Amino acid sequence: MKKKSIIILITSLVLAMVLIGVGIGVYFYQKNKIISTIMLDINPSVSIGLNKFEEAVKVEGLNNDGVKLLKNSQFKWESLDDVIEDITEKVVKKGYITKEKNYILISVKGKIKSNKVERIIQEEFRDEAINCNIIESKITENTKILAEKYGISENKASYIESIISNNNELKIEDLVDKSIYEINNYVEEVEKDNVNEGNTDNDTVTKPEDNKENNKEDNSTNNNNSSNNSNNNSNNNNSSNNNSSNNNSSSSNKKPTAKPTYTPPASNDRSGAWCDFFDSIPANVIVDYETPGYISDHAVYSAAAKNYLPEDSSYDSVYGSVTRYRTASYCSAGIIEVYNYDKTKEYRVYLDSVTLELVEPVVVKEMERPKVDEAGAHAIVGQFLASKYGVDINTCGHQNFYYTLDGSTKIPEWQFTCKVDETNKYYAIVVQARDGIVIKDWSW
Repeated sequence: MKKKSIIILITSLVLAMVLIGVGIGVYFYQKNKIISTIMLDINPSVSIGLNKFEEAVKVEGLNNDGVKLLKNSQFKWESLDDVIEDITEKVVKKGYITKEKNYILISVKGKIKSNKVERIIQEEFRDEAINCNIIESKITENTKILAEKYGISENKASYIESIISNNNELKIEDLVDKSIYEINNYVEEVEKDNVNEGNTDNDTVTKPEDNKENNKEDNSTNNNNSSNNSNNNSNNNNSSNNNSSNNNSSSSNKKPTAKPTYTPPASNDRSGAWCDFFDSIPANVIVDYETPGYISDHAVYSAAAKNYLPEDSSYDSVYGSVTRYRTASYCSAGIIEVYNYDKTKEYRVYLDSVTLELVEPVVVKEMERPKVDEAGAHAIVGQFLASKYGVDINTCGHQNFYYTLDGSTKIPEWQFTCKVDETNKYYAIVVQARDGIVIKDWSW
């Protein structure tokens, strides 16, 4: 009986270990599987592959400018917001996007919604005081062929294809080497030239003196009641010609349709009218407007947030961003996420982008507690360093080991960095504090 119990116990333990192994395998499979792809084109072309948690699995440049832009960047399992923020700062710093050159082309494939991607991009560029014009394209099999032929991204190929289909005078060779901003400017110039040529042709076809002669023939036809059938036929033909000429004159004198105007709401409006205003502007239209008092500096929001947090506590790991908020000034609110020192609580504060007042009550959330303590995580790091890099953790100088929360999933984790002076190499390892798995590592 005792032997049978031992067998059952061992079987249960083996089964439990198998299930844990399967669970870990599934988790890592999901972490590394790309289910959504975002392509961004300015002139640097960048592709972002996301997993089911909307974390970056693969971020790569699709042309030379894109590769240079991402050089020395580490995006593995970073949140989409953080990736877009980093790319935004880089393209603005390098002058690819300015207040004038503010076109960005995107395509979105997979689970993630395109309107969410557009919102994140707009928010990040708004932090840089830039109203970005976002154009969305759709990838087809034909655009893939064009992209391969001309050495451009599928996203850009799709956009150029749509432009050429509406204008027979344009050639793909004229556009492939241009940035998205330059393509739009070039197309606008061609369209202006076509409009000017069209007006000149209309003036030539329909002249005022031709209309006078035709009117005279009409009067002659009406007064000649005794004309024979052939004259009547001739007059009818003249009348028909006159009507045609008059129609041409009428169509040539038509006024062009007035372009729609976009009038921003009052600066202190918090009714949601600013959100409606932003939503009404087409992606390819540039509208100049002022936003006096608008705050984009995260440090200002962080300082103001402390006024609404418990006074008897100290905080670190402050995270800030600006997001769309309907009842806030300019449809924007600053979000400050603050954790207490032991990371057991998260405080989320939403502040108006002008007044810095609360736009909703402070949200308090209890955080997950770590199951792997510092000593356990340190042992895991030591084993990992030895097995993968052949490095003894005791040879690491300048060690930095701390507990934090994943910025996207909020899962607790231990982060370790160190430098081996002998080889002058750095190592960074992240251990998930929930189950003790190494989820990130890199060296440089």
